[in-house]
Amino acid sequence: MTQTATARMLPAMKEPDDPLSTHRLPDNHTVGSFSGDLATVTLRPAEVEPAAEEPGPIDSALVMGEELGSGGMGKVLVADQRSLAREVAVKRPRTPVRSQWAHLVREALVTGALAHPNIVPIYDLRRDVDGSPLLVMKRVEGRPWSSFLGSGGVPLEGARDAFGWHAKILLQVCHAVAFAHDRGILHRDLKPQNVMIGSFGEVYVVDWGLAVALPGCALADLPRADTPNGVAGTPAYLAPEQARAEPLDARTDVWLLGAVLFELVYDHPVHRVTDTGSGSSSVRALVAAAAAGAPPREPAPTPELDEVLTRALATSPDARYPSVEAFREALDWAVERRSARSLLREAAEHLAALRRATVATEVSARVSAGRAAAHRVLATWPGDAEATAIWREVTDRAVDWHLANREPSAAELLLQDDPTAPQALRERVAQAHAEQVERNRRLQHAEDLTTGLRTRGFVLLIAGLTWLAVPGCAGLWLPITRASWLASTVGFLVLGVGFAIWARDSLSKSAINQQTMGLLVLVPIMQLVAQLGSWLAGMSGEDAAAASLLVFVGMVSSALITQGREYVPSVVAYSAAYGFASAWPAYTSGYLAAANVVFLITLYRTSGRGWVSMARTQVLASLAERGAGAPPPTGG
Repeated sequence: MTQTATARMLPAMKEPDDPLSTHRLPDNHTVGSFSGDLATVTLRPAEVEPAAEEPGPIDSALVMGEELGSGGMGKVLVADQRSLAREVAVKRPRTPVRSQWAHLVREALVTGALAHPNIVPIYDLRRDVDGSPLLVMKRVEGRPWSSFLGSGGVPLEGARDAFGWHAKILLQVCHAVAFAHDRGILHRDLKPQNVMIGSFGEVYVVDWGLAVALPGCALADLPRADTPNGVAGTPAYLAPEQARAEPLDARTDVWLLGAVLFELVYDHPVHRVTDTGSGSSSVRALVAAAAAGAPPREPAPTPELDEVLTRALATSPDARYPSVEAFREALDWAVERRSARSLLREAAEHLAALRRATVATEVSARVSAGRAAAHRVLATWPGDAEATAIWREVTDRAVDWHLANREPSAAELLLQDDPTAPQALRERVAQAHAEQVERNRRLQHAEDLTTGLRTRGFVLLIAGLTWLAVPGCAGLWLPITRASWLASTVGFLVLGVGFAIWARDSLSKSAINQQTMGLLVLVPIMQLVAQLGSWLAGMSGEDAAAASLLVFVGMVSSALITQGREYVPSVVAYSAAYGFASAWPAYTSGYLAAANVVFLITLYRTSGRGWVSMARTQVLASLAERGAGAPPPTGG
C-alpha cells in the first residue's frame, strides 16, 4: 500500500501546510513550495498510482545448476531462485539415508537461529520432489579459507603481511563463534575449510552440521554438548575431550580456534602423523594424538602469540581461555604487539649498530633511527618495557657521545623530548654545558684584543724605541764586538724581564699579551744562546752578530705560521737583514734596526685592531645607555 493510499484512508485529518508533518515526504513537484529544512530529508520522485490489477502468480521454483562443492554428508549446488531473480546456494543430502536428512534439517535450524554478519544467512528450508530436505542459503562467491593456506595456496594479492591478513580473518571467525555461544550453540568443527572468504573480503563460518547445544540453547532437538555419543570433528584439529568422547563446552571451540591459529603460525595442522598405512589407521593415529593434547612445538614468533597458543591449546579445558571472547581479546592484543615487535627489532638493530659506531655520521643516523622506531612503539603502547629500555640506552649513548666530543648543546636537545631521562643524566649535561660556557668565556677573553690594551701598548712603545735606538746608535758610534753585542742583548733581557714582572697581571690574560711577554723575554734568551754558540765556534763579534739575526728570522716565521700572513713583511725584512749582515757584517746593527721598524709596524697594526674594537664597544655602550634613557656623558 502506498503512502497516498494510506492518506486517503484518513479523510477526517486535515493536511497541514508543512509537507513534513504529513505521511508524504516532499517529492520533485512539491520541493519548490516547501519552506522547511531539506538538508536531511530524502527527496522522492512524484508518486504515481499503481495499476488497479491483481499481481500474477509468484514462481517459487528453484532451478538447479552446477555443483559448487561437497562435504561428508551433503553437497552444495548453485540454483536460480525465480521468485527473487537471484542465484542462491542449495545444500542437499549426498545419499537418500534418512539420518543424513535429519542432520541437514538440524543444520538448517542451527544456522537459521544465528543471524550474524559472519554466518551465511539461511533463506529457506524446503523439500525436494523425493522428500529430501533442501537448505536454501546465500550464495557466497569466494573461496574456502583453506585454499589460501599452505605452500600451494592462492597468493594473497595486495597483502604485504600474510600472517596479519590471516589473523584478521581468524578474529572475524571469533566474532561468529562467540555469537553462536551466546545463543547456546557449539560449532565443534572449526577449521579453515569451514570458513569462506568472499570476493570482497567477507568472512563466513559455514557447515554447522556438527553443532551441539550448550546450556541455554533454545533448540530443543539439538544434541547436548555435555552428553556426547562418540568422536565427532576433524581429526587433525580435535580437542582432547573430543578425541576422548568426553563432555564438551565452549572451551572446546576455544581449542579449535587455537588449532587454526597453530596452522597459521606453523603452516600445518596441530595433529599430524607419519603413518603410511590405510586411511582408517591414519585416522585412529590422529585421534590418539589428539587425545594426548597438543604436541611439542617451537616457540611462536612473538611472546604474545606463544602465550595465546599455549593457553588456547592447553590439554585441560580449565587451563584454557574461559570463553571465545577472552581468546579473541588475547589474539587481538598479540596481533597488535606483533606489529610492535617489528619496530622493536628495527630499534634493536640500530642500537646494536650504535654500540659499534665510531664515526659521527653513523652515530647520528643510528640514534635518529633507533629513537624514531622506539618512539613509534611508545606512542601506541606507552610504558612498553622493551621500547623504553631501547630508548633509554640509545639516548644515553648519544648523550655520552656528545659530551665526550664537547657538544653539550646537542645532548640538551636529546633530553628536551625525553621526560623520563634520569635526573643524574640531566645534571651531567647541565654541568657540561656550564663548563663549555666557561671555556668559551675564557677563550673569548684570551682572543680579545682589548684585554690589557693600554699596558701592552706602553710596553711595546718603550721596547720599540729601545729596539730602534740601541741598534741604530750602536751602528753609528760603536763598533760591533762580542762585549758590546752581549751587553745589548743582556740589556734587552733585563728590560723584558722587568716589563714581564711589572705587567704580569695584564700581560697574562690574553693570547696576544702572552705573546708579547714571550717576545720580550724569549728573544733575548735565544740571542744569548746564539752568541754563545758562535763564540764557541770561534766567530768574530761581527760574524756572531750577523748569525744572531737568524733568531729574528725564526721568530717572525713562527708568527707567520700561527698569526697569519700579516707577518710576511717582517719575515722578508729580517731575512734581508741577515743576508746583508752576512755580506757586510760591519753594518749589522743598522740592518737589525731597519728590520725592527717593519716588525714594530706589524705589532702596532695588530694592537690597532684592539683600539678599534675597544672604541666600537664604548660607542655601542654609550648608544645603549642613551636608548635606555641615561643622560649623555659630559666631557672632562
